[in-house]
Amino acid sequence: DSRPFNPYLELLDTRQSWDEGTDIHLMEYVSPISNTLDACSYRDTPIRSSSGGLSFYFLNIDGCKTNFLEFEAITGLMEQNFDIFLLAETNTRSDDESNCFSLPGYNQDYLHNITSKQKGAGLALYHKPEVGLQVNVRHTCQSFEALGGIISRPGEEDLHIIAIYRYHDKAFDFDIFINEMDAFLFHQGRNTVLLGDFNLNLFNSDNSRVLPRSAFITRLFP
Repeated sequence: DSRPFNPYLELLDTRQSWDEGTDIHLMEYVSPISNTLDACSYRDTPIRSSSGGLSFYFLNIDGCKTNFLEFEAITGLMEQNFDIFLLAETNTRSDDESNCFSLPGYNQDYLHNITSKQKGAGLALYHKPEVGLQVNVRHTCQSFEALGGIISRPGEEDLHIIAIYRYHDKAFDFDIFINEMDAFLFHQGRNTVLLGDFNLNLFNSDNSRVLPRSAFITRLFP
């Protein structure tokens, strides 16, 4: 029920056709990696979304240029794909660039990197056309950014779906973040699904930079 996965085998198989300028020391790095991967395998089990209702999948992709192909491969393993994918830290800078990272069968919307950050920002929202999601939230402030939309159904309360990413900042001020979140959520609907990467350590510890879970939850959802 498992299959080996080793993309380096093809590189090793074609080493005889390498150009003369190829770094001869490359093999010193490729061979150990290949041997390690030969000893690994991944379980060939379909990833399932929810069996009914609306389904979501949130991921900090840590750069579309680096990891989008792997993300797309994961979606290919899903027996039943999610209705909505939300990605954080996409690090894209323009619509032209972002359109290279499309997902078949999904509409796509982006919030690009803010000017002051070279990386560690950007959101993407992929949604099936039949879901009927209309993007109406594109928000940036000092401590976080948000991208989201609304789903309206006859006879039902509107549903708001929002992705949040709090920038990683060594000089993080929790009070500023919470105040900005309070102001932002005040303008959102009561029926809201909030998904995100808040870059907060919520485990109790003697470390003064660690935030207790109760403090975060109480301040964000009083």
